[in-house]
Amino acid sequence: MIHFTPKFYLIGRVTHTGTQRDGTPFSQVWKTIDSLGSGTYGDVVLQELQGSPGGGCLHAVKSITKKAHKNNKKILTNELKALIAVKKHPTKVVTFHGWYQDSQQTMFIAMEYVSGGSLERYMRKLKRVENILISSTSPLLVKICDFGIAKSADIDASGLKT
Repeated sequence: MIHFTPKFYLIGRVTHTGTQRDGTPFSQVWKTIDSLGSGTYGDVVLQELQGSPGGGCLHAVKSITKKAHKNNKKILTNELKALIAVKKHPTKVVTFHGWYQDSQQTMFIAMEYVSGGSLERYMRKLKRVENILISSTSPLLVKICDFGIAKSADIDASGLKT
């Protein structure tokens, strides 16, 4: 897991500094280019990596304020643990890229951007399908993107249990 440290904030732009797994420091500038939606605990925006290497790379970034989850750190910890635990299923669950927190105590979770959108656009009668994203339409591949802040998840050596 990568823990990003935001260096400074401008409207719609953030610079992350951090350390890669091999200990190499890095700095990245991400620009918010679109709003993807909102839910119970926060909003999701589309961010694009600026410059090179990797310029043009897209992430979906979920923001979760402490106020939204009543300052319960366990809720956020469970969300991160769930994302890490299911990382071994990249064809079924969005890829978790890392997280960071700003000075206003808002947590940001960076995940894979799935361009097909949610099934909600295609199947209006199903409930809570906005958390199932379409990775490909031919063949049809879907990925799960939200674990409801994983409020009922327990993680152990065997994997995720609810």
